[in-house]
Amino acid sequence: MIFPYKRLKKMYQLVSGNDQGWSWTTKALAERLEVTERTIRDDFKKLAGILNEYGARLESKRGIGYTILVDDPDRYRFLAEEGQEETEVNQPLPGAPEERIRYELFKLLNAGEYVKMEDLADELYISRATMNNDSKIIRRILEDYSLTLRTKPGHGVKVIGEEKNIRYCLAEYADVRDEEGQRSGMPLGQQQLFQGLDLSQIRTIILKHLRPHGIRMADLALKDLITHLAVMVLRVKEGHGLERFETVTGSQRDMELAATILSEMEEAFDITCPAGELDYILLHIVSKKMAETEWERLQSDQLFLAVRGMLTFVYERFTYDLRDDERLSRDLFVHLKPMLTRLEHGMNMRNPLLGHIRKYYPLAYEITVGAVKELQKSFPYDINDNEIGYLALHIGAALERKYNIPHRRRKTVLLVCGSGYGTARILESRLRSLFAELDVSRVVSLREYEEMPAVDEDLIVSTIHLQQRKNKPSAVISPIPSERDMETMTRMVRASDEEQEISLLRYFDKEWFMTRSDQPDKDALIEEMSGILKQKGVVTDKFLPAVKEREKLGSTALDRGMAIPHPLELSSNRTVVSVCLLENPIRWDANHEVHVVFLLSICKEDYEQAMGIYDLFVELIRQEETLERLKHCHSFDAFMLIARQVLAVKSNDFH
Repeated sequence: MIFPYKRLKKMYQLVSGNDQGWSWTTKALAERLEVTERTIRDDFKKLAGILNEYGARLESKRGIGYTILVDDPDRYRFLAEEGQEETEVNQPLPGAPEERIRYELFKLLNAGEYVKMEDLADELYISRATMNNDSKIIRRILEDYSLTLRTKPGHGVKVIGEEKNIRYCLAEYADVRDEEGQRSGMPLGQQQLFQGLDLSQIRTIILKHLRPHGIRMADLALKDLITHLAVMVLRVKEGHGLERFETVTGSQRDMELAATILSEMEEAFDITCPAGELDYILLHIVSKKMAETEWERLQSDQLFLAVRGMLTFVYERFTYDLRDDERLSRDLFVHLKPMLTRLEHGMNMRNPLLGHIRKYYPLAYEITVGAVKELQKSFPYDINDNEIGYLALHIGAALERKYNIPHRRRKTVLLVCGSGYGTARILESRLRSLFAELDVSRVVSLREYEEMPAVDEDLIVSTIHLQQRKNKPSAVISPIPSERDMETMTRMVRASDEEQEISLLRYFDKEWFMTRSDQPDKDALIEEMSGILKQKGVVTDKFLPAVKEREKLGSTALDRGMAIPHPLELSSNRTVVSVCLLENPIRWDANHEVHVVFLLSICKEDYEQAMGIYDLFVELIRQEETLERLKHCHSFDAFMLIARQVLAVKSNDFH
């Protein structure tokens, strides 16, 4: 045995280029093998001695790292062959923590036997401490699927739970993005799980029969179906077929399609499926197909009435009236029909866009959370973040159609033109082409303008001098705008933006700003921050329970260490933002630790304008370096300086 211990052999494999094909620095190797740089330097001394015995030597280049130079190929060949033995050790291993945890999760779910965690740690070249931390995360993941990790002294750990839940967990974390079977782009966990399985064959079987059976399926739903069927094949091959499965209600066409797919899957993959697999496939078809409806018959349908209730809730609670958007009503109905089937059977369909939606469309997401709460009055299921994210896409699109609200609201313009509507239309077209953030809502004559008691639009643009400004920013430009006119418009829009954005800062105050060097419990921190607001008369007794209720509906943590807890109810006496900056992160949910907490208190009178606060959060996420600065901010003045800089950058970026 040439290599005295596994870590040294893995180091040789990395440096020799067997693993990744690049040079390795001391720091990179220390991170990869999870030891100190000093240990790596000691290992290099041992490796240098071994290489010298076999006609090779180490070469180190500053800023590049270590490589192996071979002086005697014949002697070195024996060492190279030794380094490539034990295929399990020489297989590609996960690098990033998320990929590593997925690798460990699949290993445990598919083991069927007890697995010693120390053996798994050795296989992955990680420390026992890292393995213990990974185990905690894996236990939390398994809990979401009603699975547990049983420990048996001297034997290791084993996943315990229903077969269907094991499959749901495998399928969700498999995250197959390339159903054509091109594994070169697959994460390592997918390669590990689907090794030897032709995913394109599953896709072909499904697509061959969908259209003839009159069943339509969205692309994401199709990918999800491919994943679940791939997992089914693997589990049946391992002897974990479903002898019995819960009864699923489907149409005649659904049942015929399920039977056809099952038959072809058995033939294609040389498996014999127990009786329960037919219902398992039927469930996935019913829960993923697009609903077919005759709209004129929906007026008394319970689900359609629930959709109407959701839109009424949005109007009454958030003041956005989407009740007459027939397209939205149909889109929600079509999505909710199979979604309710998934929820009834405890299924989860992963949403790869969830992180993006929560980051960049927080307003649509929050409105959807409220609408989902209304839906639960008719259908009392636990609706997870993935499903809320899908619904938020529909509601966000409707907000964009009617109110021009992506993650930033456009400014409305009143156009005053004294030379006729023909000229006004030319100017309107010119403004829309040059300023995407502006929406010309009305065109009026000078007389009509002077008769107006007030102007609802954000800005006024006129081709003639105005005697009355009506307390709104205004600009006078030529009917055919010159470059100078465009500069005037740009300055006005930018000044309006800056004024509106800086006005958001009034919601922050030293009275409800804090920093913490300890690591308080999440619930305790929310209670403390809410207590301060209640003591100052900002909120009522309803506030804290409403914040906790909102948190139960879905985590308010965003990526990059930020959380925005808030109530669904707009019952505060004042609009304020309470801020807590944490030197050490605290656990917010199973997937997030946070350094920065913004507790929102918004009253009905300020609601529309206060929604601009979400712009600040979006910009903080975009400006990652700035968010890092917040972690080391120790005073309210320093925080406000950062907030002003963020808003200034946002304004400049937009123009």
